[in-house]
Amino acid sequence: MRKFALLSFALVPFCPSCTSYMQDSKPGAPPGPNEAMVVFCRPSRFIAAGEKFPVWDGAELVGFAEDGATIEHRCAPGEHFFVASAQTYKGIPATLAGGQVYYVWVTPRVGMLVTAVGFTPVPKGDEKLFEEVRASIAANRFRAKVPAECESFAADWRASVQQAIEEFKSGKRECEPALRAEDGRVPNAPMP
Repeated sequence: MRKFALLSFALVPFCPSCTSYMQDSKPGAPPGPNEAMVVFCRPSRFIAAGEKFPVWDGAELVGFAEDGATIEHRCAPGEHFFVASAQTYKGIPATLAGGQVYYVWVTPRVGMLVTAVGFTPVPKGDEKLFEEVRASIAANRFRAKVPAECESFAADWRASVQQAIEEFKSGKRECEPALRAEDGRVPNAPMP
């Protein structure tokens, strides 16, 4: 029995399900004038705590929205299309301005057979939602993708995500409200 336990322990690093796509990180500096930052915040909740939702910026995998985690995504100003997936895809068209920080609330929701994902842009006028997101960010850990691990996942799913984006743009799927350039916030102080 003891030999079996030692063998099981020795094989754990080779188990593909043990691979982590994300790693701890620290909050970054505010975006410069030629870049925008999108902060994806997932609050810590009991519902679907073990589920990780892939988040995409077009064909680029941004990372996985984990329970109680925040991801900062730097990108060029201009037009973007963000997608999160769980039971189905959720999509947000976005127009981003340089030097601005944008926030997207990622929440688990009850689906038909499995967990669904809520994907909500935080509009500039919704101070109640913004304060809720800020409180979650203060309690969250910051995470960043492990590039080699994420690229393997992205290669398998990129075509499906791009097809979903085309379906959103053609009206076959319903988009979430757009993230508008004016929804950005000038970072006066570092996030907590």
